[in-house]
Amino acid sequence: RRHAAAMKSYVGGQLELLRAKEELRARRERRKRERLRREGAAAQIERTFRGHKIRRGRYLLSLMYRKNHARTIQAWWRRKLYHACIVRTAARLKERRRMEDAMATKLQACYRGHAAYARLELRLVGLEKARRLRSLKKEEFLAKKQFVINMRKFWREPRKIPKKIKEPAAREEFDKKHNYVSVNLSKMKAQLRDDLIKRTPGRKAKEEIAALMIEKHFRGFRHRKRVRLLRTRHRSGIRNAKRQRYAVAAPTIQRVYRGYRGRVRATKKRMHGLAVTIQKQYRGRRGRRDAATYRTRRNAATKMQAMVRMFVRKRSYVVLAEHHRLYEAPAIKVQSALRMVRCERRVAALRAHLRREQEGVALAEGRMSYLKLRAMDKLAVRSAKAKSVDDRGVFQYIYKKTASEKDSLMDNRRFTRVLLLQAPKLYDKYFSSNDADVIYSKHKTPENAMDYGGFCAALKQVAAERYEDAYRYRASKGMDARLLHLLHDHLLKTPGWGKKARKYLSKLGDEYMKKMATRIQGRYRTYVVRKNLQDYQRHAEAWRRQKAVEAAALIVQKSWRMVRAYRATVALAKRVYRKYLDPVSVAPYWAHSYTNIVTWTKPLIFGALSDVEYARHMPLPAMENVYPCVHCGEREVSVVCNECDDTFCESCYTETHGWGNRRRHERVDVHMCQVCDFQAATREVRRNQEEALLCDYCYLNEHPEAAHDESRGESAAAAAAPKKEEPRAHRRRRRRRHEGRRGAEDAAADADASKAAPLDVRKLVISCSECGFYAARWRCQECVEIFCTKCLSYLHNKGHRLNHTCEALPYYTAIMHDNFMRRNREDKRRQRIEAELRKGKDEHVKVLDESAIVIQAWYRGALGYRYGAVYLKEERSKIRQAYRQRKKDSAERKRLYYRTLDAVGAAPMLLSDTPEERVLKRIPAPRRRGARRHIGTNQSMVLWYPQTCKDKKRAPQRGFDVVGYTEEELVEQGRRGGTRLPGVLTVTQGCLKLVASMDLTHILSNGDVIRILDTTFMVKQVVDETDVYVDRPWWRGDLPAVNFYRMPRPGVIGRYARKAQKGAIFNPGSQMVVQFEAKGQLLYAKFLAKMAKKGAPKP
Repeated sequence: RRHAAAMKSYVGGQLELLRAKEELRARRERRKRERLRREGAAAQIERTFRGHKIRRGRYLLSLMYRKNHARTIQAWWRRKLYHACIVRTAARLKERRRMEDAMATKLQACYRGHAAYARLELRLVGLEKARRLRSLKKEEFLAKKQFVINMRKFWREPRKIPKKIKEPAAREEFDKKHNYVSVNLSKMKAQLRDDLIKRTPGRKAKEEIAALMIEKHFRGFRHRKRVRLLRTRHRSGIRNAKRQRYAVAAPTIQRVYRGYRGRVRATKKRMHGLAVTIQKQYRGRRGRRDAATYRTRRNAATKMQAMVRMFVRKRSYVVLAEHHRLYEAPAIKVQSALRMVRCERRVAALRAHLRREQEGVALAEGRMSYLKLRAMDKLAVRSAKAKSVDDRGVFQYIYKKTASEKDSLMDNRRFTRVLLLQAPKLYDKYFSSNDADVIYSKHKTPENAMDYGGFCAALKQVAAERYEDAYRYRASKGMDARLLHLLHDHLLKTPGWGKKARKYLSKLGDEYMKKMATRIQGRYRTYVVRKNLQDYQRHAEAWRRQKAVEAAALIVQKSWRMVRAYRATVALAKRVYRKYLDPVSVAPYWAHSYTNIVTWTKPLIFGALSDVEYARHMPLPAMENVYPCVHCGEREVSVVCNECDDTFCESCYTETHGWGNRRRHERVDVHMCQVCDFQAATREVRRNQEEALLCDYCYLNEHPEAAHDESRGESAAAAAAPKKEEPRAHRRRRRRRHEGRRGAEDAAADADASKAAPLDVRKLVISCSECGFYAARWRCQECVEIFCTKCLSYLHNKGHRLNHTCEALPYYTAIMHDNFMRRNREDKRRQRIEAELRKGKDEHVKVLDESAIVIQAWYRGALGYRYGAVYLKEERSKIRQAYRQRKKDSAERKRLYYRTLDAVGAAPMLLSDTPEERVLKRIPAPRRRGARRHIGTNQSMVLWYPQTCKDKKRAPQRGFDVVGYTEEELVEQGRRGGTRLPGVLTVTQGCLKLVASMDLTHILSNGDVIRILDTTFMVKQVVDETDVYVDRPWWRGDLPAVNFYRMPRPGVIGRYARKAQKGAIFNPGSQMVVQFEAKGQLLYAKFLAKMAKKGAPKP
């Protein structure tokens, strides 16, 4: 029923959809007929033509605006390229001047080498001359010996002429006195050079020839440079003249062309008026004829539709009757046979159930007897374990029958009678009456009798001894099994009361079974009632759930029908509406394909979640594939020449390639897009043997799926490749599922899409290297890559890429790109070879420089050795003198008087004292250790301020070695202590602020103690690099520059003493004490100086 209801609703929905389509089509036809009757065919045709004319005029106007904008951009780029060309030319001229300077430097270096070689030869000539002089006769040699000696002395040791001798006559007299000879060096060099020329007569000719060659090459270089400059000026003059001619001829050509274009427009306008009149008459006649044809065809179509409907109804009736005869009658017979088989199976099942019930009753009876025996055993064991004789049980019954009626006790005689007389076959060779007596004596009471508890215990012992091997009896085990064995096999078989005991035990078993049955029945009834209640609740809950599910199903079905209807409506709206993206604001807008109504808000029929699947993109003027002719710059390109790497219009191509070698160039035609008809086609698309030439945006709008796959990096061929064929049953099942889930129109659309052939896309131009989709319009010289306008503006809008040089590309084909890449590779190879040659030249120059450095180092070493020997000799003599003086002063230091003065710090100064000894002598011996420690904390500026160090290899100075500290300052530091800080302080009387000459922010901190002369201060705050605030003011007067020292921080006692000192500063009594102490120290210093003067050694 559900399937039938679903099919019925589906068929009803389809019929309603077809009815809605028919009504919409009929409404459109009525609207067309009414408009045709009201306005006429001619008016409609004329209105359509006017709309087409207006759109064409708007298109031409926008095209004109785009061309003007393109011309502005081209002019700007030409200026930019011209500026770049000028910059490159200036760089080349600068490089050429640099090369000329390098060549001149090289010529000078060659000339200096030649001059050095000449000086070396002169030196050799001098040596040869000296050798010849030594070979002369002895007399001549002895005569000139003094001259040669004086010459050597002159060359090796310079003359030491006193400063007082300035006149030439006095100087000649001094030379004669000291055997010095005055020599004219210029004259001697000229004589040596003449001697060399006489010895080598061809040398002067060689030098003259070399000088002539150098002059000839330099004059040729200067002449070529002037000729090159003249040629450049001549060419620039020719270009300027040509530009002037073009400037004069351009207005004339433009005036003639404007006149020709005006005449052509006038002729077209006149012809257009005549064509409009003819078209008006023709459209009226054709409209009337088409109206008559339409009425005839409509009547014929109505009759044909009536006949077709009658035929369809008859055929459907015949089909139904045949279906009843072939399928429904045999189905009834099959159903009756199936019912008979089902009844027979039910009868056989009932008989089997009855048989199983009878077998169950028999089995239940046997089971009940077995349960009764188990109940009797259980009651017997329970009675044996009971402690009271008043309870109901088989052993209580036997005890009452055999015990005394007077006191209800059992003696030995009665116990033996129970075992011996009334229980035959109990005694044998293993169990005798003596054993019974022993058991009785064991379980009897002090009154020589046996109660019920002792009787049961005795029976258990008898059973244990008699049936010690018995372990199981029926369902019982252990001691219970032995006791039951004794009961059933002996006691209950006793004549007389044994039969009554058996009946009594059976009665007890029946009562127990009845009691257990009643309990079981009560529990079972409780279980059944609880189960029935749970089943009822479960069924009630299931019924409520079923009702809720059915209600929800109705709601879901209703919602699903609404969703299906909404989907069908949205699918129809998607085919009617088209979504566009505004190129400037990238905002979407929707246009109705029938009414041409445009709205910026999404139609309400789409809702919030649906929309047109792919939006149509409109290009910006800068992104349009419009290429002007590179020759004229006005008409659009129609031909591409791969050899010239340029694009031309038809007339310019004919003009430039009509003669010469260019006639053999390969011509490639540029086609326009078949959709927009104003952009150049960049792709050739093939499907089902149909070809289309599309631009980038038309390809994106017409084939959005393939375009998006291509923009993501997937090839169109791979994306459109046929998938693996699935089985036929799977295809049928999937098609039925889709047809049941979606409307008939969506199923038909899917069928058409499945039959669609894959796209075969061939790119006519090179795409952008970044996005890979849009055609390349620019080429970056530094990146050596090609970009579209969008990618270029995105990648080159910031950073160092703003300075890159970009070149506008024409209709850029693959052959053009290959030619560019080949030229680029050749340029790189040529630059690499030039770099290698330049590197070789630089290495050669470097070798020459290194050789010159080695020669200079050798020369400086020889010169330094000459002067260093004298310096070392003087220094060694100073060291020896200091050693002798130190040895001489050591005897003075060992004297007792000297030691005494040294102990009190009044020892005289000796010539061999070191700076450290001179300082420490002025300090008493007990305080020298502390003084050495204080002075050892001194540091040079490099250690206080490491950032000012320039010579990293030089060791920093410490202690006594610090340069800039006088002896008096070191003595004062050794006596009063502290670490010398860098710089000086400016102190003002009565002020807490101290102004430092150096930065102390990283040296001093709050709480540090500093000393100025003999007064200590505590630092309160270091405000900035120079200002330091202390805890008390300075009271001795202004000091413009005074040294200061950092003292160790005081302890607890020192802080209290400092507070007391701080309070006593302004006390007059304390000031008198301080002045008296200062005067005493001054007198003591004068006494020490006097003692030192008396004990000083005589010079």
